[in-house]
Formats: sequence, structure tokens, C-alpha cells
Amino acid sequence: MSTPTPALQKSVLLHARAQELRQQGKLQAAAQAYQEAIQAFPGNSAPYHALAEMLFQFGDVAAAAKVIAAVPAAVYQQSWPLKALQANVKLRLGDAAGAREALAALMHAPGIDRSQLLFNLACCDSDLGDLEAAIEHYRQARQAGLDQPVLYINWGTACQKLGRMAEAGALYAEAVQKFPAHGDLRYEQGIYLLRNEDYAQGFRLLRHRWESSLIGVKKIVLPIPEWDGVSPVDRLLVIREQGIGDQLVYSALLPGLMQRAGTVTAALDPRLHALLQPTFPGLAVASDDEAALQELATRHDAFLYIADAGAVSVENVGWKSGPLRPDPQRVAALRQHYREKFPGRRLVGLSWRSPKARLDAHKSIDIRHWQPVLAQPDCQFVSLQYGEAAADLATAKALFGVDIHSDEHIDAFNDIEGLAVQIAALDQVITVSNTTAHVAAALGMPTWVLLSRATGLFWYWGLRQEHTSWYPSARLFRAREEGRWDEVIAAVADALRGRA
Repeated sequence: MSTPTPALQKSVLLHARAQELRQQGKLQAAAQAYQEAIQAFPGNSAPYHALAEMLFQFGDVAAAAKVIAAVPAAVYQQSWPLKALQANVKLRLGDAAGAREALAALMHAPGIDRSQLLFNLACCDSDLGDLEAAIEHYRQARQAGLDQPVLYINWGTACQKLGRMAEAGALYAEAVQKFPAHGDLRYEQGIYLLRNEDYAQGFRLLRHRWESSLIGVKKIVLPIPEWDGVSPVDRLLVIREQGIGDQLVYSALLPGLMQRAGTVTAALDPRLHALLQPTFPGLAVASDDEAALQELATRHDAFLYIADAGAVSVENVGWKSGPLRPDPQRVAALRQHYREKFPGRRLVGLSWRSPKARLDAHKSIDIRHWQPVLAQPDCQFVSLQYGEAAADLATAKALFGVDIHSDEHIDAFNDIEGLAVQIAALDQVITVSNTTAHVAAALGMPTWVLLSRATGLFWYWGLRQEHTSWYPSARLFRAREEGRWDEVIAAVADALRGRA
């Protein structure tokens, strides 16, 4: 055995010092010591790996990637730990294909943590849409000894996306027995139960979202208690925590709260105020910014987050007590205008895009796919698309010769009441899952909603049914494969022609 060189000995000592600093929580000093160990002997793989692993652990994935990229090629090729970490970095940076290839090459590496490698392979499979392979790798990871909540969460999610709900339910039940206090797991189980319309239990578990790292929500601090849903309360303040669509879902539960409290003030998005007050006589509405909430708290006895209303008034699930009520005079005037402008034609509102950046590709349908629907000769299509839509309208005109009417007097994003008036003036609505779908369905309009197979399919749309308890007037058209909309569009076109 050769004697270590002084440079290598210095590198080893500096690396050991860096490890001590890291254990003490002195991360900046540890990073500096790792760098000094690398400079002392660039052929030592340990400080490269330790530094990159520390950066990766604390969320600076890009910096970890830079450290690995700086490793000399000969050193990298001899280090299985560095190759494994590189695969994880690729996975976190969105290169699932590259990560899967790297992980597969490490399957028989000496000393590799096979259970973690299989789990990471499953994550790659899932990101690449190969859910069957993902489920098999999750199963193998458990067989190899991995037994962590995240394994069951990811595994259960993959099963749900494939419609294997009984298998997902069994996994969640098993995991909760093992990890009863894990917030992410309880939250995911709650969402699973809500999808399966077990609202009583699902809403109870939804409260665990505050403990979940998956969604990162934080409670606001108010000088009044959070209502337990049982104790008598005279003046109740209801607070929003989601976007317009979710607020409309949960607003269906407001009548149940109004029956249990003396007075209810809903601090929701101001764009909903003009719709909710006439819909729920006796409901007070207020601004939802934090300064306003602090002032409101001084005039109320307790507060409740609107998503927790389901745990209190779950028997009132859905928009059954009456639809949203936009100004009837505005509705009548706009309907007359449309009738005069498009005499004898069926007025069909259309929305094809969801602007949520993370889910846009999964929930939206490119306007170029809509030709079978737009080809209906007796229909006049009216754009209900919020956000920039001019380019899509021009595309529809150029490709299909169809003029989708865009009403310049309606700001569908900022004026939700105006959007509701416009929808109520039509005969029906066809839309993807977005705010338009919620407004139209809460109005009680015939609303056809085109839903993705899995990603972006929120719990309130259920699983396989054509209808949902939340919106009695909605008809659901579901994609059978992720990203494949042709069958869905064809089914909508057939239904529009009266064939289905």
C-alpha cells in the first residue's frame, strides 16, 4: 500500500474538519473547508461529494451541479457516490431521462443503496409518464428495505393516476398505521378520500395541510381563536387561502356555516364580492388582505379557513342551495345583444387554457385541436378565455375559418362579475378546468368540462364519473391518456351535435 502524499493527507484532514463544522451547523465554514480540501488535492473525491451533497440537501441544486461538473473526469469515473448524486441532481433539475439512464448504470455498483436507487428510478419513471414502471420500482424499493412516508405518498399517487384506487387506498392505510403523525401522508390520504367522495373523513384530514411540506401553506396569526366547528360562535370570520376556483368550490359550504353562526363575514377575493352577496343574503364580505384581516379580527369572535368549512358543514356539499346570481338586468341586456348580433344561433362559451404555469401544459388544450367542436354550423362560439387570447383567436380564424367572438367589454380576469354576466347570457359553456369552469358551473349553466387524465385533475372533479357532487349542472369529459385530447374533443363534438 502506497503512503499518502502530504497533499492528500492535508485534504483528508481538511475534509474531516469540514464534516465537523457541518455537524455543528456551521454550513458556510464547512463549505469553505470542503473547498480547501479540494484545492489541497483535487484527486480526492470525498470533499467534492460531501460539498455537493450538502448543497443538494439544503436546496441549492444548481450549486451542487456546478461542484460535480468541476470534478476531474478520472476522479468522477472512479466514484460511484458522485455518480449517484449526479443522477439525483439531474432528477431534481428536471432531466428525468438523463437521471434514469445514470441510475440504471449504477444498479450493480459496489456499496450502492439499492433501495434508494430503486426509489429514485421510480421517481424518474413517474416524471417520464411510465407509471407502471414507477409502481414496480416503488414495490422493489420497499422489498429492498425502504420504508419511508414519501415512498407510500409517491406510490399511492402513481396508483391513483392509473385509476388503481383500491391499491392506493390500501397503501395509504398501511402507511398511516406506520407513520400516524406524518403531516404529508395524512394530507395526501385526505385528498385521496375527497377524490373518492368520502367528504367527512377527507375534510377532517385536509386540516393536515398545515403540517405538510408538499404545499407549503402558512397560517395567518390573528388575535382571535380558530373556530373548532362545534363551540357556539356569534361572529365568524371566514378566510380564503386559494385562488378564485377553489374559493367558489368552498363557497358552496357557506350556507352551512351561516346556519351555525350568528353572523358570517367572508374575507374572500374582492372579485367575488358582487356575486356572493346577492347569492347568500345575510353574508357579509370583506377584503382579504392581511391588514384588513387584522382589523376584522377585532370585530369577530373566531375565524375559519374556508377550506375547513367542509369539516363543519359537509352535509351541504355542492352548489345545491341555489346558483350564483349575477345582475339579472345586465344578463338580459347582454343576452338580447348577442341574440341580435347572432340570430338563430346557439351561443356557446369557450375557454381552452389554464394559465397556471405549473399545470398549464396538462390542463390546457391548444386551439389547433378544437376544429371538430368549432365546425358545428349552428353554434356561435364566444371566447371566455381570460389572459392573452388574440393569437389563439387569429389561429382559429386562419386554420378553420371560424370567428370566435371576443367581447371587448368583458375583462374575464379582473371582472369576475362581468364574466358571470357574460356566461349567464349564453346557452352553454365548454371549457377546460379553470376559473371559467367554476364560475359557469356555480351559475348552474350547462357546463362541459374537459379534464386531464391525472396531472391537474383536482379532487373536486372526482375520478371516473361524468358528474361531480359539487356542480350539478356540469358534465365531465375525461381524457383516457395523459396529454391525449383527440378523443375528448371528438366526444364533445358528438355531444354538441346531439349524438351523445
